[in-house]
Amino acid sequence: MLPGEDQWKRISGSLKSIHCTDSNNVAGISAEVGANMYRWSGSGWNRLPGNGTHIGITWGNMWQVNASDAIYQEFI
Repeated sequence: MLPGEDQWKRISGSLKSIHCTDSNNVAGISAEVGANMYRWSGSGWNRLPGNGTHIGITWGNMWQVNASDAIYQEFI
């Protein structure tokens, strides 16, 4: 928690893995079969094309690894 905060805020959705660089760059992988990928819009999760097992996000790039361990990059 950040200094001065006394509790976490519940965000909608259900993910098994999440990665972020800041509050504007958040992405995650679902727990459902097929491991859908999502990006936080500031008010909800937007599904991304494709499926993955791991996801990473940086300023300007998103990375994913799929079930065959192939790596993909997308400029955002």
